[in-house]
Amino acid sequence: MQSPELEQVLADAREEAAVLRSHSHKAQAESIERVCAAVAEAMPDYLHWMTEAEAELYTGLKTAALRARFHALEERGLAKWDHDRRRRMYRRIGLEHRGNAEAAKQAGQLAVRKRA
Repeated sequence: MQSPELEQVLADAREEAAVLRSHSHKAQAESIERVCAAVAEAMPDYLHWMTEAEAELYTGLKTAALRARFHALEERGLAKWDHDRRRRMYRRIGLEHRGNAEAAKQAGQLAVRKRA
């Protein structure tokens, strides 16, 4: 059996907190929410997914170099194929930062605006 993704564990815990809150268990709900927030705050690079274009800017690597690493990263849970959008995604924690972070952020924001 494969372990659930951290994002799913956090989503399930937050859902449990919402159920507890709806049944007047505010203290327990708040406790779960605090733990979820602390875990998310402690793991930002793990929880942050990057498109291939963002990963190129972040690492300074070309597409071919990233794709050569994709399978090994995917096996470790640090990359995945987004079936809905038909693209490769990379966890920031799995990539070495060598690029210009500000340029990567701007390029990502520009791409989002173009799709909107």
